[in-house]
Amino acid sequence: AFGGFASRFPRKLAESVLEDVPSALFVAFNFSGTPGSSSGCPFFSKTVSREVSDARVVLRFLYESGRLPIDSPVHIVGLSTGAIIAALLRGAERKMTVTCIAGLVDVEAGLRYDFDDQQLRAFDEQGSCLKEFWLPANSPSNPPTEEDASVSPSLPPDSAEQGEKWRKEYLRLSAAYRQDFLELDIAAAVSRRCGCP
Repeated sequence: AFGGFASRFPRKLAESVLEDVPSALFVAFNFSGTPGSSSGCPFFSKTVSREVSDARVVLRFLYESGRLPIDSPVHIVGLSTGAIIAALLRGAERKMTVTCIAGLVDVEAGLRYDFDDQQLRAFDEQGSCLKEFWLPANSPSNPPTEEDASVSPSLPPDSAEQGEKWRKEYLRLSAAYRQDFLELDIAAAVSRRCGCP
């Protein structure tokens, strides 16, 4: 095992999977640009397409390192943006299946779930926006933030269980994220036939 889980969902999923299938290989990771995993790609430059590429690189590493035998079935579980990534990966491997939780198909509508009018205007006018992101308080791996002094620190729903203090911070995100997101063809990914078992 390497590292720990940053949130409850992957931790509980790992517990459940490994209880039912002790020989399973369970992998959870941060995408490029995610705070704490941003040495090769700052948060500013992250895109969903890059995250799909990251997932493909992880799969390739698992195969090439021998940790995952070539003929092993692979199941990808994605939550929210992870569900979009899982959908886009559907059919990428012959024995791959996916579970998408709280995903979406309509990227135009989806953009409005994650970005308010002020952020969308900032994309147009400034080429970037400030995006809220929950970060562990005082973590040395946190990227530089652009704090809004009018916002007081608060806790996300599952932070009390983990005994950690989280802060809502603001990170600058390039308008390239929006452009990339709007070019995703999630509808085609979920409707195409694939050789999945």
